[in-house]
Amino acid sequence: VDLRGGGVVLTRAPGAVLGHARLERIGGAPVLLHGETAGAAVLSCEITGNLGTSNWHAGIVLSDRNVLLDDDPRTLLNPDGHGAIEQPIQTRLRGPRRAVVAFNWIALNRSSGFYGDGAVEAVVFDNVIEGNSKEGVCLDNGATANVLAMNVIRRNGGRWGHTDADLARDFVGALGRLPDGTSPAKTPGVSLDNALHNVVYANQIDGNHGGGIKMVRTAFFNLVGLNVLTDNNAGANPRFHFFGVELGAAAADVPVSDLDFTPCRGNVVFGNAIRGSHYAGIFLGAGSTENDLFDNAVFGATNWALEQARPQANPSLNNLTNLPSRNIDPGLDAGLLKSTKGRFD
Repeated sequence: VDLRGGGVVLTRAPGAVLGHARLERIGGAPVLLHGETAGAAVLSCEITGNLGTSNWHAGIVLSDRNVLLDDDPRTLLNPDGHGAIEQPIQTRLRGPRRAVVAFNWIALNRSSGFYGDGAVEAVVFDNVIEGNSKEGVCLDNGATANVLAMNVIRRNGGRWGHTDADLARDFVGALGRLPDGTSPAKTPGVSLDNALHNVVYANQIDGNHGGGIKMVRTAFFNLVGLNVLTDNNAGANPRFHFFGVELGAAAADVPVSDLDFTPCRGNVVFGNAIRGSHYAGIFLGAGSTENDLFDNAVFGATNWALEQARPQANPSLNNLTNLPSRNIDPGLDAGLLKSTKGRFD
């Protein structure tokens, strides 16, 4: 409690287990798994009310940056203490693998709940991740083959508690503030950015401010299925509105060497129940193509069931809705409609 720096750091610590810990009001990352920390676990911890606002100060951070944290923990971040040093993804091959993060309560932190910076094969299971200022979960910077399953992810992304300097370092300072003092640029319950072959499965994702599940850019071949998403447009404002599931194509804030900036392709979005307030249940940004959308149910959205920025090739089949769609068809099977006619009147 009340440490100015980080809380617990596991670096080059294969098989390490942190269990039943309580971390509060920590200035840096409460829990950081780093380097060749294969098969480590963080179980049944309470990680609440922590104070850092960098992505690398999230409640639990997994990072594959090539630094020696046991020599000097400050080497992970830039001199401003906010962003990480730039290292191209293909040079970062000794990160933490096969971590298990389960049964934790991660709440009310000024950063994200969980941040996977190049995490590989992590399992994030049965956690309650709620009320964090930034994303509930962010898989970023080459995150690959992670499984996010059966978590409760709610009321994250309001961007509360950030100074003007914090917002400027996150490239949203110029947007100003809303009457409640928060930034209009909200963040989602789950974010994937430069992320490949991840599975987001059977999570409850409710009441988040900046959307439910957002693939920001360069998200390839991820599987998003059987999630329940409800009312994730809580941060809608005159500048922005948000979606249940978004497959985006965000441009660069500034040129960097360790991220790519392309649309999202090859993802499978299936069987999700998307209810309540979203601008659209599923949104696809310009250039995000060859994504498969099927067997999703969208009800209660304010504008569209499915929406694309422009007509483009994304197969859509049997997405059940009573709402209109834009630049894409929900793909209801005519044969299925014919076979059920009159049976449920």
